[in-house]
Amino acid sequence: MARLNSSLTQILQSTYLGGSGGDGASALAIHPKTGDVYVAGGTYSANFPNTADGVQKDYGGGLSDAFVSRLNSDLTQILQSTYLGGSGGDGASALAIHPKTGDVYVAGLTESNNFPRASSGAQGSRRGEKDAFVVRLTADLAATGGSDGGSGSGGGSGGCAGGGSGCSTTGSASSKASLWNILVWLSFPAFVLARRIRRK
Repeated sequence: MARLNSSLTQILQSTYLGGSGGDGASALAIHPKTGDVYVAGGTYSANFPNTADGVQKDYGGGLSDAFVSRLNSDLTQILQSTYLGGSGGDGASALAIHPKTGDVYVAGLTESNNFPRASSGAQGSRRGEKDAFVVRLTADLAATGGSDGGSGSGGGSGGCAGGGSGCSTTGSASSKASLWNILVWLSFPAFVLARRIRRK
């Protein structure tokens, strides 16, 4: 990530974000009240930075996991990160922040039958080879709700907004994928858009 001045003539600050495996960001949003920077994407790093207190602290397994990270506005500190994924391949491609509650919404693709907290969602099970997913998190991305953006409009204290003790998954971080797998996951939305443009 990089922060530039408004005329794009100076790089004010840049930062790496990732672990020892392949990592890629595909979405970014800025909290309307705090100015914190949220980034989402895909990773197969079992040691992605600062996930220990996240709503999902461990890599779920499979080809890749989605991740969400929260940084300060200066890009000098990673405030919190979390994995999002089950035992299959997962990758995030879109991110939005609710302007009033501060809840964080993440969307992407999944091949996991055990994606965290999905069983009680609007669609409780995976129906295809790859399904879309949507996740709602509290602003702090932590396993226990904080005071900086909301415990979720549903009144829960867990990092998955709406209640509970946070998301949990099963799986092993021993599965490794090539960087190509991550790039395929992250480029999927662009591929779909290109196909739509060609049809027109």
